[in-house]
Amino acid sequence: MAVAVRHLGKLIIGIGTVGAVVMVSQVLFLNGVWRWAMDALPEIIIRDGEASSAVPQPRVVERTLAGRSAWAVVIDTTGKTQRLDEKYSAGVLVRREGLTVNAAGRSIDLSFTRIRDLTIDRAFFQSRILGYPRLALYVLGLYAALSALLSAQALCGGLVGYLLARLRRVSRGFAEVLKMSIYALVLSFCFVCLVFIAGVGLGPSYLLILYVGVHLAFLSAAVLSWKGEAHGA
Repeated sequence: MAVAVRHLGKLIIGIGTVGAVVMVSQVLFLNGVWRWAMDALPEIIIRDGEASSAVPQPRVVERTLAGRSAWAVVIDTTGKTQRLDEKYSAGVLVRREGLTVNAAGRSIDLSFTRIRDLTIDRAFFQSRILGYPRLALYVLGLYAALSALLSAQALCGGLVGYLLARLRRVSRGFAEVLKMSIYALVLSFCFVCLVFIAGVGLGPSYLLILYVGVHLAFLSAAVLSWKGEAHGA
C-alpha cells in the first residue's frame, strides 16, 4: 500500500506542478495587461447598459511587443466603428452597448445590458491585479483540491472494486483493492496523456469520461484476474 500511495503522491505533485506553472504564467500575463491598462486606457463609464467616455473617439490604444503592434483597444461609443482593423492579431472594441473581443481568430460579443453602474478606471484595473500572497494561496489550494479529488477517486474506485470482488467471492481486503485502484488511476492518467499528446482531438469532457472509464476498466480487469480465496490485506 505504501508504494501505491507514493505513486499517487507523485501524480498529485506532477499534475499540481504543471497546473501551478500554467496558473502562475496566466496570472502574471494578466497582471501585466492590467498594469498596462491602468496607464494606457481612459475612463469608461457604463450606466444602464450603455458605455460612454469623455475622450475624443474613436480612440485607438495599441500595445506593442518586440516593436510590433500586437493588439489594440478601440473605444468608440458613438457607433462609427463596428469592427477592429484586420491588421491587429487581437484586440477589444468597446461600443456603446457592449464590447467585442477578437482573439485566436474568434470574435466574442459581450453585452452591457445587465450593468447598471460601473466605472472602468485606474482603480478598477488595480483591483484586478493579483498579488503574490494571494497567488501562493491559489497554488496551495490547487494542490489541496487535487489531493482531495484524486484521493476521492481512488476511494470510489476502491469501493467499486471491493464490491466486484465480493460478487466474485474473492477474499481480498479493502486495502488491497484500494491499492489496485490507485495503480489503475495512475495508469489511466498516463493513458489519457498519451491520447492527448497523440492529438486525437477529444474535447475536455470526452477526455474526462475516457479517464474515468479507463480507470474503472483497469481496476475491473485486475479484480477479475483474481481467482480463488486469498489472504486478506
